[in-house]
Amino acid sequence: TTAISHIHNYYWRLDFDLGEDGADDFVEEIEVAPTADKTQRQTTTTRLTTETARANEPNRMRSWRIVDGAAQNDAGRAISYQLEPLDVGHRDVGPDFEPWTANDFYVTKYKACEQFVSHNPQLNGCGADVTAFANGESLDNADLVLWYGVTFHHIPRDEDEPYMEAHWDGFRIAPRDWTAANPLAVNAPPTAAFSAAPESGAAPLSVNFDATASRDTDGQISAYQWAFGDGATATGSTTSHTFTQTGDFTVTLTVVDDAGAQDAASTTITVTAAACQAGDVNCDGMVDAADALFIMQYDVKLRTASQTAPPPAGTLYAPACDVSGDGVCNAADALLVLQCTVGIPNRSCAGAQSATDSTGPNPSSDGSIPLEDLAAPPIYLPVVDR
Repeated sequence: TTAISHIHNYYWRLDFDLGEDGADDFVEEIEVAPTADKTQRQTTTTRLTTETARANEPNRMRSWRIVDGAAQNDAGRAISYQLEPLDVGHRDVGPDFEPWTANDFYVTKYKACEQFVSHNPQLNGCGADVTAFANGESLDNADLVLWYGVTFHHIPRDEDEPYMEAHWDGFRIAPRDWTAANPLAVNAPPTAAFSAAPESGAAPLSVNFDATASRDTDGQISAYQWAFGDGATATGSTTSHTFTQTGDFTVTLTVVDDAGAQDAASTTITVTAAACQAGDVNCDGMVDAADALFIMQYDVKLRTASQTAPPPAGTLYAPACDVSGDGVCNAADALLVLQCTVGIPNRSCAGAQSATDSTGPNPSSDGSIPLEDLAAPPIYLPVVDR
């Protein structure tokens, strides 16, 4: 015989065991229904506590979710799967002797003999179909089984109309809250930006750095890493550094976001030599006996020379030492410095702190000493008592 019009029923048996314990799962029914004034929709969630049968409700956008009782994501939400009907227009209810077609969704406790939605073998007291399985038993602390069905209604075509409309139906199982954020999301790298003040000056130059203008659009910056170009490093959104050497230094800021992406920005700090005049080898602003002592100590290798102004401890500032102009730093330079301190003018005396400043010769505007103002140095003769 040929069926003129008929339907097909398809059912899925879904045995979920979420997390580590399959007996702590529970099922929720979710509805998104219009409010009484029909101006908006309201979501309600109801926990199903006993074995039951439920029908699709297109107007209420009904769906179901099986939730683990213990496992949660990083945001504290329980992991789950949501069963969402895709098309409820093909649903068809069969005759009374096919009671399983009266509903679309069933939830039952697991029993090994409950295998088929219809014509189930009635062994060891098992029911004949899923309507007998869903008999109101408690779902607490139970291994849960979900049953979901769809139907197709077919109408045959004659030989002149061989093409038949395709039927699509089914459902979707969507993971919910397994992660706190989309694991497939592409991380946007951070943007490094900073200011430096001042950007140039004489050594030692102390510079303040501020990277609070750096940004991360989809997260936060977790690390600020500084390299100052002279071998020193630092961390933090703000910092400071003192440059003791002269030259141009490339300062680089690297920022790292909470997903590990990086960005860098750089600027140049220019450090010049301090204004230490000829003879002022300790860079204290005066040419005096202390400078002569430094030079003598250097000449006998009790002190070293430095190109840094002011010089580090134990050194003298070499560019200010050669007051004699002979290309070396030695005792001759110390002598010229000492002459200044006792009032004997020479080329190093322009900034000298002399013992005769109040009565000594007055330099002209260009720092030179007029010839008529030069006084002969005093002559001291030893007296010997015999």
